[in-house]
Amino acid sequence: FLLLFYYLYFVKKVIDKRKANVRIFLIKKQLILHFSFVKIFGFLSNQGDRVIIALFLTPAALAIYDIVTRIPYLLKNVFSQINIALLPLISSKYRTDKNKMSFYYERGLDLLIYITFPIISILIMNSGNILSIWISDDMALYGGLMVLYFFWNYINPPYTFGWVFLNATEKKLDKLTRVSFITSIVRLFLLTMFIVPFGVYGIAYASIISLGAMMFYVSSLYARVFELSLLKLTANVIVKLLMSISISYVIYRILSIFSTNAFFLFFTHSVISAFIIWGVLYKFSLLDSNKKIIDKYLRRIVR
Repeated sequence: FLLLFYYLYFVKKVIDKRKANVRIFLIKKQLILHFSFVKIFGFLSNQGDRVIIALFLTPAALAIYDIVTRIPYLLKNVFSQINIALLPLISSKYRTDKNKMSFYYERGLDLLIYITFPIISILIMNSGNILSIWISDDMALYGGLMVLYFFWNYINPPYTFGWVFLNATEKKLDKLTRVSFITSIVRLFLLTMFIVPFGVYGIAYASIISLGAMMFYVSSLYARVFELSLLKLTANVIVKLLMSISISYVIYRILSIFSTNAFFLFFTHSVISAFIIWGVLYKFSLLDSNKKIIDKYLRRIVR
């Protein structure tokens, strides 16, 4: 509820300041058509997995899938809404300062990774504990499936942020629409191929493969548009991912020596890992311009 309130407040604030720009931005026919098709393709792709599970597997498998994916999908939607809320702001920046878009992109991606990667790394290590606390100890057996869907969230923030930048600057909209359609078809095809040999795990494999391929293509698009190094961007994401998950894993293994209680591990690991991962990313990887933003908000909290 707090995240929803902040999001609505942020959108209202942006619209109040940029009413003219937002109206112009929203009435453009090409952009409206693009968003409509992307939403339709996304809906078909996201709901197609449930239809395929119902056709090829049992109702119990569908229930397990729904439970295991609920939190990862919620997290994905929250991260996506943060990106969507930035659309009017990015569009305004593009109109007033086109030459700095590469800087804004690198700065925004850097801050987004700083916020999201520690959260995902903590949840990945606690997937079994979350299911044990939320449902039952028996459901903890499906922690590996939840890990795969949390891993999907590593891919999602960098990919959607680049997508938002291309949308806000109205670049390559025709290609984005086509790739969204192709990815939806490919994902549904992979679902039918993987569902029988791998069961509900096949849904996760198909999603990661299709989204990973789509992310690579979209990344190459905005790397060309904003004159960025695709190799540098990819290396930046991978290094920060490995830093986050490695720290989270080591802390979890140490805590497991003292207790195997699900609630103890989840709570203690979350608190310790949050401080250490965010501290390490702040010290060694965060851009100086973003450090100033973090410092400003920390000072407000302390006061």
